[in-house]
Amino acid sequence: MQPWWSGFAPELLALLNEPFKSFLEKANESAKAHNLTSAREQALKFVAQDALSTKQLAVGYEAFIAQTGAVPTRDLRHDRLNALVWLSATRSKQRLNALHDRALPEAGDGRGALRDALTLVDENLIVIAYQAQGTALKNLLVNHNWQSLFWDCRDAWQSIWQPFVFGHALLEKLETPFKAITAHCLLLAVDKPISSWREIDGMLCNTLDSELRSRHLLPLPVMGLPGWCPDNTSLEFYKDTRVFRPKRRQRAEDEAQEG
Repeated sequence: MQPWWSGFAPELLALLNEPFKSFLEKANESAKAHNLTSAREQALKFVAQDALSTKQLAVGYEAFIAQTGAVPTRDLRHDRLNALVWLSATRSKQRLNALHDRALPEAGDGRGALRDALTLVDENLIVIAYQAQGTALKNLLVNHNWQSLFWDCRDAWQSIWQPFVFGHALLEKLETPFKAITAHCLLLAVDKPISSWREIDGMLCNTLDSELRSRHLLPLPVMGLPGWCPDNTSLEFYKDTRVFRPKRRQRAEDEAQEG
């Protein structure tokens, strides 16, 4: 199994390849068995989007989920992966839905900084659960010190730093991986190794609030993660600055020196 599926239950991963009708039925059985709800505590269910009326869809995606508990779902990999995350990290998805729902009247016809950040989390987030050296990890990420992060600290990724993919669009990209895939990253401190999303769902949920902005999310070129790409066993892999970009100021200084 590819490392980006870490944290997801095997029985939920198996649903991804079910015929669409069966996928919806089994996803709803799982949601019901775990008493999952939307932000407004409506029983969560996945419904075929083409079965909804124009009037229902006109409410807006996030508002419709909050009000009814129904998640409009198309027979697309993207939407199946969204359902997978709802079933695996429900509290965090509920919090996103609640924050979107509250922000909608304030945003009016626009989106606003909060909703932009929430969308990045929903679509493209990776969480790193760290047991130790959190300050060092954050400093390396902030400073785009990619070779130290992925090469010098390679052992840390096998022991004290664990990545978990939350964004369903990111999961979709990873099914046909390419070198330049870049996630948005949040760090979570943990006191033991993590094996499932249920262990950190509540922690992620608690980090999501109305103060969230896109600048709080750190870029992470995920193909640099040890074990995520067969080519990254060589230091040369990390010297590709088109992917492993230096910080903007450092990049400008390097270009000036080259000129």
